[in-house]
Amino acid sequence: MVGPTTKGVEDLIGNPPTDTWVSLGQYQTPNGLSDTSKNVVVAPIWDTCGASGFCPSGNFPSGSTTVQVIGFASFFVDSIQGNDVVARLISISSCGAVGGGGTPGDTGGTVLSLPLRLVRTQ
Repeated sequence: MVGPTTKGVEDLIGNPPTDTWVSLGQYQTPNGLSDTSKNVVVAPIWDTCGASGFCPSGNFPSGSTTVQVIGFASFFVDSIQGNDVVARLISISSCGAVGGGGTPGDTGGTVLSLPLRLVRTQ
């Protein structure tokens, strides 16, 4: 979905982007250095092998599918280059033990033990 993805990312970060990465937790914005940025996004990490039919083929099941979210990843979205979204992985947090919650930044050994697929080739 190149068109909608490109438009959505440009709406988020600007065209051209207004914020830039300086270092972890520091971003250059039009108002100076900041510890927050509109370019920082959070994405859920779901248990890929918990979805029937996904493993080992890597094909998302058709129809309505329920997935278990096991953590979250935060990214700094730098830009769009051609059809690609360019971003930096900032952190990964697990949902923690039973009952959820977890500690931000604490992987608990759970999230990193499962694959984190950022790019899917056709």
